[in-house]
Amino acid sequence: MPDKTQTNPNQTRMPSAVFIGFAGEDGDITAEQRSALDACLAERCGMPQPELSLPVPPGVVLCFDYPTRTLELVRRLGASARSGDWRLPALRMGVHVATVIHDAGASDTTMSAGSVDGAMRVARLAAPNQALATPSFQALVVQRLKIGTEHFRDLGRLTSKSGRSVAVFEIVPFSSRARQSAPGTRS
Repeated sequence: MPDKTQTNPNQTRMPSAVFIGFAGEDGDITAEQRSALDACLAERCGMPQPELSLPVPPGVVLCFDYPTRTLELVRRLGASARSGDWRLPALRMGVHVATVIHDAGASDTTMSAGSVDGAMRVARLAAPNQALATPSFQALVVQRLKIGTEHFRDLGRLTSKSGRSVAVFEIVPFSSRARQSAPGTRS
């Protein structure tokens, strides 16, 4: 039986989390900022709604069931944030694999603390309008799905303010001239 991850990456359901925060903002994301960000996600990025959206000060964590959707969102949002018509503060984005927790008794769905922490940890290392990924997300896309090597730039290890050394990969945004889909993704 053929491996579906090699024939169609969109059929590979493996949750991933992206933390999106505004650069230089330490407090909660305001209602106005969240509304503007949601509008940008819908209008500029043309992405489907995430499976899960959690406000996590100082930003928001979105969870997509398919890593190709996460990769496309971050690449489109990065290109949009770098454009001359961007009207929001600069963004910092971090991407990590996610563990989704379903509580059948309460019909509640959430993510593990490690999923949120991993995405936030690399986002804190990002420059304004930059998206960074953990090695586990990069390996999921490149090694498991066999796509996207050109979408990642190995930055090696960066040191956090607390002195912790963290391995990171930059996610390369779409070119502002070309708004194509990432290989293996649906537009």
